Amino acid sequence: MAYRMPGAERRARLGVRHALAPSARAVDPVGAARSVVALHSTDPSSVYVSAWARTRDAHADVASVQRALYEDRALIRLPAMRRTVFVTPVARLGDVRLTARTRGRTWLEEELAAGAD
Repeated sequence: MAYRMPGAERRARLGVRHALAPSARAVDPVGAARSVVALHSTDPSSVYVSAWARTRDAHADVASVQRALYEDRALIRLPAMRRTVFVTPVARLGDVRLTARTRGRTWLEEELAAGAD
């Protein structure tokens, strides 16, 4: 018989995987972004709040995120549609861009093919 995971256990595991559980917090903003592939924001402050929620207290400040973005260049901002911004570690940039491009291209091809009928 297959194991059926209770909701509380599923939420606890998700909290650890996404570095939201206090025991699983990331050491720095790069680790916070790595825990969820990319930090998502629809306004300028959301990236900082998302990193703060996933980072240990010593590195949970605006200066740490700005340093990772602008001085160390370990994180990169990716603008998306409708003012959405993703912040991801530079090491994951190729994967994130490839995924977004592939999905966008597939959608565009489908729309163009539907309009040709």
